[in-house]
Amino acid sequence: MMGAPTYSSPAKLSRPRPNVVPAQYLYVSVAVLLALVAFLGFASSYWVPLASGTLDLHPAIHVHAALFFVWTLLFIVQTALVTSGHTRWHRELGLAGIALASAMVFSGVLATIVSLQASLPIRPELARTSAALSFSGIALFSTFVTLGIANIKRHDWHKRLMMLASFSIVQAAVARLIRLVPTITLSERILIGAVIVDVMLFAIVLLDRRSTGRVHPVWLLGGAAVISVQYLRIVIVPTEFWRHVTQWFAMLGA
Repeated sequence: MMGAPTYSSPAKLSRPRPNVVPAQYLYVSVAVLLALVAFLGFASSYWVPLASGTLDLHPAIHVHAALFFVWTLLFIVQTALVTSGHTRWHRELGLAGIALASAMVFSGVLATIVSLQASLPIRPELARTSAALSFSGIALFSTFVTLGIANIKRHDWHKRLMMLASFSIVQAAVARLIRLVPTITLSERILIGAVIVDVMLFAIVLLDRRSTGRVHPVWLLGGAAVISVQYLRIVIVPTEFWRHVTQWFAMLGA
């Protein structure tokens, strides 16, 4: 007697595809987290005094703060548009993002020069440390944004590069939050801030790997760049070389 035909279950024939939906929600969640950190980090030193009318700063600082905070909001919108399937709007708004990123780089350099001119004669150690944080963050940000634009058609590379761009400028806000603990010294604040940012980034890489099944090359290369710059910054700040560099930049703002 001919045996009855057997059928294999479709689940056994095809390998389950990685679930990419959690990864998309991950990006929105991280974008919201970074915006909150940026706001809370500068709340006591900028946003609250600004709201109360007691903040007297150079206009370049206000422009710098506005542009960088708008970036965090734009990043939320862009990740949300991709998650909801509105990729056309995402691309169109991306043109505004390119203009915003360009303005951020110039405003960041100008704000750092203005801050050096005001702070070097009064608090030289803090001024030089803040300048190292600003300049290195701007360098990383502009590099990741440029690479993100260059890889705009490689979606898996593009979104991770833009995530790294946002991460590269968040350490200043983290350092401000740590400053709320007065017993922590300036050098400790920068080191702890770097560790916190690295732990956050590592957690995101692990969650992304869980969703996609692999660690993307962007995380390996970009993460190595972020960590290298963070700790190179710590080495350079106390050197005579950096003292001369910051003095030169301060003279540009004279």
